[in-house]
Amino acid sequence: MKRSIFISLLAICVFLPLFSQVLFDFDLNITTKVKDGNVVGDVQIVLTTGETPVKYIIINGGRITDEILVESKFTKKADYKFKDIPAGKYLIKIEDKQGRMAGKAFEISR
Repeated sequence: MKRSIFISLLAICVFLPLFSQVLFDFDLNITTKVKDGNVVGDVQIVLTTGETPVKYIIINGGRITDEILVESKFTKKADYKFKDIPAGKYLIKIEDKQGRMAGKAFEISR
C-alpha cells in the first residue's frame, strides 16, 4: 500500500510540472481611432512567454467556436499588429505548429 502511494506521488511530482507550464503568455495593446466615421482598433500582440513560430488569430464574438476575422501566417515575430479591427468583442488566439494554443478575450469599444 505504501509503495503504491509513493509511486503515485512520484508520478504526480514528475508529470504535473509538464502539464502546468505556461506555453504562451502575451500582452495586448489596443489603440482606437475613428476611420471613415467608425471606431476601429489596432491590436498589438506581444508574446512574453513561449517560442515562435506561431500564428496569431482574431476570432469574432470572443468565443473559440466563432468565425475567424483575420489570421497571420506562421511567423517568428514575437510582436505582431493587426490594424483597423472594427469595434466589437473578440478572442485573440496564438497557436504553434504543434497545435498548442492560448487565448484572451478583448473588446474594441465604440
